Amino acid sequence: GFDADGALVLRERLTDAEQQTLGWRFLRIDPATAKIEQLSVPPAIGPSTTGADDVDPGIGIGLDLAPRDDGSGTDVRAWSLTGGSPRTLATFDTVDTIAFDPGGRLVAIGAGDTSVVVASLDGQESSIWKGKGRGDIAWSTGGDYLGINSWDRVSGIDVVERSSGRVVH
Repeated sequence: GFDADGALVLRERLTDAEQQTLGWRFLRIDPATAKIEQLSVPPAIGPSTTGADDVDPGIGIGLDLAPRDDGSGTDVRAWSLTGGSPRTLATFDTVDTIAFDPGGRLVAIGAGDTSVVVASLDGQESSIWKGKGRGDIAWSTGGDYLGINSWDRVSGIDVVERSSGRVVH
């Protein structure tokens, strides 16, 4: 994302040797000088989805996916950017993509190839979409709609109204 001064802010998930999340680092690229600086505090920008992890520095929370050691599924975990252990928001057989809503209140979870679930940060969840196949997911700017790359439709995109779960396109 970009900060108020137009600088590009990069997010880097820090991991251990087993690819477990240790935290996030933020780098700022000055638009005038192209100088890269590491930020000492999280920037005032919203979330930016990369698929298997997301971080919203504005609310101080990062998300990641962690396969369970016993193979019983994948945990969607929330991390405080100030440190500490993660907390599990939800567990599914398979998860391949997650996305914070722009307000930092909800998480869209691509569970398996055929469904999208929306969960709140307190762990409440509801199924919002089912189809024959699903790719990427992305929230509208206001968080009222969710775009789902669907293999069911010729257009390839389903637009789902968050409040009702109704496909509007």
